[in-house]
Amino acid sequence: MATYTQQPQSGEFVPMPADQGRENLPATPFVFTAYALVWIILVVYVLSLWRRMNRVEREVADLSARAGGRTP
Repeated sequence: MATYTQQPQSGEFVPMPADQGRENLPATPFVFTAYALVWIILVVYVLSLWRRMNRVEREVADLSARAGGRTP
């Protein structure tokens, strides 16, 4: 006995098979990479600020020593 399958007409809804329509690549690696990148940038920025503040504090201490400890 032959099985007859009807071809869908134009504009008719055709459901997708269950195994199609899923992402081939999950978003987890992208989210992990984004968070890691943000944390690395934040740590580098904070270290940069810390080094600059130390440099400014040393310059202020040197200027204060040159001025003999006087305040204006």
